[in-house]
Amino acid sequence: GRWDHVREFWSRLRRGQGGMFWGALAVLMQIWVSHDHACKQWPPVSLPSCPVAAVLAPEASRGSHPMPEPCRWICTGTGGRLVDAVSGALVGVRVPLTSPGDQDEARSHVGCVDWVVLDLPPDEGASADLLSPPQRMIAVENLVASAMNTGTKVAAVARSAVEVNGVAFALQQGVDALVLPADALEDDEFRAAVVEAFAARAEAAEKQEGQGGDGQAGPPPLEMVPCVVDRVVAAGMGDRVCLDFTQLLTDEEGVLVGSSAKGVAFVHGETFESGFVPPRPFRVNAGPVHHYLKMADGGFKYLAEVKAGDVVSVFSSRTRSHSRNLVVGRCKVEPRPMLLVAFYPEEQDAAASSMSSFTLFLQQAETVRLPAQEGLPGPGTSDEAEARASPAFVPTSVTTLATGSKVLAMLSGRGTHVGREIKAQVNEV
Repeated sequence: GRWDHVREFWSRLRRGQGGMFWGALAVLMQIWVSHDHACKQWPPVSLPSCPVAAVLAPEASRGSHPMPEPCRWICTGTGGRLVDAVSGALVGVRVPLTSPGDQDEARSHVGCVDWVVLDLPPDEGASADLLSPPQRMIAVENLVASAMNTGTKVAAVARSAVEVNGVAFALQQGVDALVLPADALEDDEFRAAVVEAFAARAEAAEKQEGQGGDGQAGPPPLEMVPCVVDRVVAAGMGDRVCLDFTQLLTDEEGVLVGSSAKGVAFVHGETFESGFVPPRPFRVNAGPVHHYLKMADGGFKYLAEVKAGDVVSVFSSRTRSHSRNLVVGRCKVEPRPMLLVAFYPEEQDAAASSMSSFTLFLQQAETVRLPAQEGLPGPGTSDEAEARASPAFVPTSVTTLATGSKVLAMLSGRGTHVGREIKAQVNEV
């Protein structure tokens, strides 16, 4: 049955050498127990099939109880510092989550320490200004998203069966460690929720082990690839955002925008001469407010959120890669008629394009340009091999873009949460 598989997987990891075991804990959800006062017995309540990986306790209580192997004792000190009781090395920080500002403090430690522990306070006797349980779960999700691919792991305290489920599966991935108050383990419903959550995460870890990884695409390379335009159609009115930078763009520079963070297309700056309006070499007409925009920190923002002082990642259509970062000096938002451009990866079969195409919306204006390559010459012609060997992408107005043209886009297998790429399943259509 289910538990037989989980126990066998855990036993297999326990039989491995020390490094292998602790490496496996990086995939499994660890179980930590928090002792805020000296306990009369250890462990206070048995958790079948859920080995305790660490104990959080004040320095004064260290050594007062035998520690089951391979359990780790972590001392809590002043200022939220967490220190390994044996080596004295800094493990991380513990941040009480009582206000939105505490979330910002927790996120400020990401990338600087091995662990960030969110301490969710009990509801009993809580004042009205404390975060509600749903708000605390949102904070856990935000921290999990911020910590992905940074080297920092997230632990969070759960004080009820409901919180166990929310913390263990935040953004599908869940926290790296579930911290259990010792007194809460006396509750049968709470213990059952912990055992069930650990079993589910262990099954997921076993599946990942069999796949040789996490089953998800890695962080996308900062590189653009050719994509085929599926259709260009009128899309009514939209609130268009022009990004005015504090420095001038070159003819080959622009930004990445789109309706999905999984597929963002390159849009040129307004550096080119036109017979109707003068060039604006500091500006990119980036589309409507719902668009994702690739930022300098590797994440995304909705265009509606971008403001003066934000730093944007600028790309080159010549190198098809990151060029530099520029500061936004102003965002200009105005209602304008829109065109919808749908596109799909070049290597994808055209018949499947309607199922996995990406979209961007751009102002219906001659001054809005994308690097485009017109459809290749017919198969077997003398020009086809040359076109494929040296594809020329030239700045092309969105108003003349046609089905079959090729544009440049950066593709990723991951969605986002609050602008950060996550491993959880995200579908945007």
